[in-house]
Amino acid sequence: MKKKLVSTVLTALLVMGITPVSASAEWRSDSTGWWYSQGNSYVKGWNEINYKWYYFDNNGYMKTGWLKSSGNWYYLKSSGEMAKGTVIDGYIINNDWVWITNYKYNVDEAKKIMLKEDGEYVNKILSKNNEIVLGDVGIQQALKNNYKIDEEVYGFYINSKGEDPVVVAVEFVGINTGNVYRTGSNGGSGNTVKLIKDNKIVKEYTWVN
Repeated sequence: MKKKLVSTVLTALLVMGITPVSASAEWRSDSTGWWYSQGNSYVKGWNEINYKWYYFDNNGYMKTGWLKSSGNWYYLKSSGEMAKGTVIDGYIINNDWVWITNYKYNVDEAKKIMLKEDGEYVNKILSKNNEIVLGDVGIQQALKNNYKIDEEVYGFYINSKGEDPVVVAVEFVGINTGNVYRTGSNGGSGNTVKLIKDNKIVKEYTWVN
C-alpha cells in the first residue's frame, strides 16, 4: 500500500488528539488491515472518529487488542474502537478507557461478595430461571451523578434466560470496598439504590438528578 505521509500540521493536531474534518476522509482496507484516509494522507496515533477513539500505527493501520500508550494499557475492540466501562479478559477498563490495575477485588471475588451479602434476594430471583451476567463498570458515573455514590463498581445484571433476555434486577459491587448495592431492572434510573449488608438494607440512596 502506498500512502503519502501526513503533513507536519496534521501530525501536530493528532498529537493533541484532534482529527481535522475532511470531505474526503474515509475508511479504507487492504489485505493487511484498515486505515483512515484524508485525501492523499492517512492518520496515525490516537484519533477520534465519529465520537469513537481509534489508534493507528506508524504505517497508518488501525490497531486492535491490548495497547500500551503513555504508560497506560487500553483495549481496542475488533472494530478498532477503544473500549471503556467494561471488563475484558477479566481486567477492568474504566470510564476513561484505562485498564485499572490497583483494585482489590476481581470479578469472581466480587460475585462471591454479592452472593454473600445479598444472597437471599439474588438466589430467590435466580430460582425463577434467571442468570447473572456481567455488565458495564461504566455505571459508576451514573451512580456518582445521580445517587452521589462515588466509587467504581462491577455491574451484575440478573437476566431471564433465553434468546431475548429481560433484565430483572441489577446489583453493583465496589471494586475496592466490596460494598453491595441493589436496584431495579433499569439499572437504577429513577429508582432507589440500596446498600446491602448481611442480607439487610442498611442505607438507601435516592435519585437526585
